[in-house]
Amino acid sequence: MRLRVFVVMVMALGAMLGGGMTAHAGSSGTDWVASDNVRWIGEMRNLTPGVGGRVVGNYLYVTSSKGLYIFDISQPTSPVLVSSLTVDVHWENEEVPTNGRILGISDEHACTAPPTGGYTGTPSPTSTANCLTIYDVTDKANPRVLTSIWNAGPHTSSCVLDCQYMWGSDGTITDLRHVLDPGHPAPIIGNWLKGSPATSAHHQQEVRPGVVLTATDPILLLSVNAEDGGTPAKPVLLATGTPPDNRFIHSVRWPNLATDPIMLAGGETNFNERCIQVSGAFTTWDTSDVYRDGKTIKGGKFHMLDEYRVTTGTYTDGNPPVTALGCSVHWFEAHPTFHGSGLVASAAYDNGTRFLRVAPNGKISEVGWFEPIAGGTSAVHWAPDGKTIYAIDYQRGMDILQWTGPTYAPATSAAGASITSAAPAPNLPNTAGGLALAGAPLLGAGLGLLGLSAVLRRRRAA
Repeated sequence: MRLRVFVVMVMALGAMLGGGMTAHAGSSGTDWVASDNVRWIGEMRNLTPGVGGRVVGNYLYVTSSKGLYIFDISQPTSPVLVSSLTVDVHWENEEVPTNGRILGISDEHACTAPPTGGYTGTPSPTSTANCLTIYDVTDKANPRVLTSIWNAGPHTSSCVLDCQYMWGSDGTITDLRHVLDPGHPAPIIGNWLKGSPATSAHHQQEVRPGVVLTATDPILLLSVNAEDGGTPAKPVLLATGTPPDNRFIHSVRWPNLATDPIMLAGGETNFNERCIQVSGAFTTWDTSDVYRDGKTIKGGKFHMLDEYRVTTGTYTDGNPPVTALGCSVHWFEAHPTFHGSGLVASAAYDNGTRFLRVAPNGKISEVGWFEPIAGGTSAVHWAPDGKTIYAIDYQRGMDILQWTGPTYAPATSAAGASITSAAPAPNLPNTAGGLALAGAPLLGAGLGLLGLSAVLRRRRAA
């Protein structure tokens, strides 16, 4: 009886304490837990190990170390596999470069088999030569290999100028303007790293046509546009951003075609069992010295505003007790409504998918999460509906999630203070067969009180 009374008291107090929380445990499945503003829709384990993806229109392109998969996402929560190709990728092709017609897959090790169109470039005698394979994905049901280019496929590759060119993270610039023509010519024409302040790179992101932001130290803003003084073979440096501690930069984004007052960047720290201060952080950057009054300021500087780091925990708090892949934000994507502030979904390896709110001053707060048990989330991508998220995972293949919280998009009214929200998701069943934890915030508060009680007992005993 006393125990029952105590539990009732704990639940009552939990209700009072839990009411003001931004996000708390809401549901769980057989192998995942989530905050109350995230719904698990389903999973596709056959994509394991899922590595990267990209959404173009109503299609999702996913790569793993064993295949290329094209999904029709006209119904975002029910992706339909249109086609797949077996692809023997020796190393990661993390963020798929495609415009929906041409698609590239980087293989950091080698060209594995002669494609139909033959090789381009000079084969390297070493087994570690990298390779870029180009696919024609115009016909979604019948993607085909066009050619493979030796020494043009480092760790990551990115499209520039609507995939007329492909940039590699080793600086390689490959000309793809005629790759659909007979013979599939695709020459290497330059190196964007050469002569820049950066010595190495992890990735590069075209943030508006011809303007590329790089995940380097320092971060670079480059242009191939003639009006800026650049060419496709020799880009010009526009601006830089130096992290305060020269940390490794893994990925970068500058929303709204590189006009937003906030730029986003993330780091990576692999193979740490516990999350520590040097773990890869998600960061926000002030762009006012780079873009102002509708113009890019040549020689401008990005300035870091805030940072967020994942943590280790107990799973019940949405964080793993230890990590295998490391404490990092890895790939992330701003919500389509992001404008000066807003919502960002981030893939965080063992920490699953994290939902972050960026305030107008750049301050970051966590507002939701989906935590797979023993997962390794590599990338997340928003569907066109702005509610569905595809979480691509090394261990799980792909989880389909739905965000039911506000998007935090600033209103366009004169007051500018109101917040718009995403439409609430339908009341979907938990098809994982897990237990719905409607009382999870109460349980959390109760466990907290039990923990406090144990501390007090230890102090009295001492």
